[in-house]
Amino acid sequence: MKKSLKLLFAFAAATPLILSAAAMSACASGRPPIADNKFSQIATEEQLAKARSCLASTDLSELFGEDFATSGYSARLYAEGEYDMEVYTESAENSAGITVWSDIKADHIVDLSQGTGGLSGRGTGSVNYSAGSKFHGTTAEDGGEIAMTALLVGNSYSDDDYFYVDGNVTSNLGALTVSYEKAKLAADDTFPQLFMNLVYPSSDIYVNLGMFSDILDVEGVTVYADSSSTLKLKATINVQSWATENASLLLYYANLAGINITFQQIVDNTNFGNYDYYMEFDGDTGEVLALGLDCNVDFNISGENEGVMYGVSYLIDAESWFSKSDRSAGELPSDLDDYVGL
Repeated sequence: MKKSLKLLFAFAAATPLILSAAAMSACASGRPPIADNKFSQIATEEQLAKARSCLASTDLSELFGEDFATSGYSARLYAEGEYDMEVYTESAENSAGITVWSDIKADHIVDLSQGTGGLSGRGTGSVNYSAGSKFHGTTAEDGGEIAMTALLVGNSYSDDDYFYVDGNVTSNLGALTVSYEKAKLAADDTFPQLFMNLVYPSSDIYVNLGMFSDILDVEGVTVYADSSSTLKLKATINVQSWATENASLLLYYANLAGINITFQQIVDNTNFGNYDYYMEFDGDTGEVLALGLDCNVDFNISGENEGVMYGVSYLIDAESWFSKSDRSAGELPSDLDDYVGL
């Protein structure tokens, strides 16, 4: 039964930005100050060059400060929002559909330090995550449904290998349910999904700098800057660029259900709120002070073709942040070896 949770996480990994968090209307206390900046000036070539240089660095003393070797670096990882996707067809004779959803609010402090094998991280915090997927089909003769759900709620801990949850870890596959009060999941699978691929345990960097360096060169992205005290950038992607990056997923599942929609239909039927990448560095040293992703995109199309009703919908309303913290992680429990591995 442990396999059901792994299957759901594996399906999530194949779906970009699937894991996000509990309602954007909730308290946004995990947002660093850069999120509230009023970006109005287009970034200069000099500012972009400085940002690229910071993002390209592999020197830990540059990325995490000159005191990193002796004092380490504490980062706050925060994610909040929701994700939903549905594809369905329905006629008088049969129906079929695919539904995937997730909600999360995660707040986790990680202390990074230089270990003998490279970069090492130890973290504590809390997580409230639920997700599910459902595949169903019915005909006049037979029918069937495969549904999976997962729940991670409680105190969270992490080391270089695992993400631990003390509270409630439950997975369901159909009518089969398994629950644990204390469980652990592979860190390299869990962190990218809980924090929208923003962070991942690594002996090299830990934070996904490539995501931010790549976005600076994407066609259709406008980069704004504020360098009043530190170098702050906001890279805003437009709907055409968003669709270029994400339409293949919607088209793939639509085609599976026999629905013919086009790239342009996705663009035309998207309620595009925002898709923004944030970056903040120390202007002198290049130290990473904050990295984040904030997005709100809603796509919905439905219709009828030769007596068959169909629909394709997609919603992501989420944010994820990595920011330097004045707080350090708490102590890890002494009984982590007793947590059940999933």
